Amino acid sequence: MAFTKEQHKVWAKAYREKNRDRINAYQKAYKQGIGYDKFNGQQRFYTQLRRARCMELLGNRCCKCGFDNVLALQFDHVSGGGTKERKKAKSNRALYNAMYQEILEGNVEGHYQLLCANCNWIKRTENKEV
Repeated sequence: MAFTKEQHKVWAKAYREKNRDRINAYQKAYKQGIGYDKFNGQQRFYTQLRRARCMELLGNRCCKCGFDNVLALQFDHVSGGGTKERKKAKSNRALYNAMYQEILEGNVEGHYQLLCANCNWIKRTENKEV
């Protein structure tokens, strides 16, 4: 028997209320058992690794002034449009995953560049990209 969306919402709410203690105990054990922080740390590590690889592919320096401190480098859309992509994405993680994937696949020409924070803000102001 298939539930409609509304029937499923009612059922799920009743299930959560009925089994609240069991669910909370499971979540607590999960976080303590495998190490919730360890899981988040692994995700953070792989995201940083992908970011570093993408920066290498883009030259590890600002396209305008040549600044090379990776702490201040930012990915920039060459022709603007970053705001539209951000609004379309369901989350920041999805946005960055899509961008990193495009860069790693080599779809960089005319799409992305590395700019230092100063050059990026100057470009945004000059081109009225807000």
